[in-house]
Amino acid sequence: MKIFQNVTLGGARIGDAKESKYPEIGEGTVIFAGAVIVGKIKVGSNCIVGANSVVTRDLPNNCVAVGAPARIIEGGAEK
Repeated sequence: MKIFQNVTLGGARIGDAKESKYPEIGEGTVIFAGAVIVGKIKVGSNCIVGANSVVTRDLPNNCVAVGAPARIIEGGAEK
């Protein structure tokens, strides 16, 4: 996994730490600068999350997601 500068990974609300509501990032995933992934979200293996993207849903394996909110532009079936 590679994470570039100014990426936010964390709980979406106060108290999420007590309930383990944090993102899970799969192996081989690259998260570019400024991306935000908060809440109980699963990002699959070998994904690419574009710069300044805001991930609000789970991402399947082997996909590219960009935008705010992030949408899948390559690979995987959009949920």
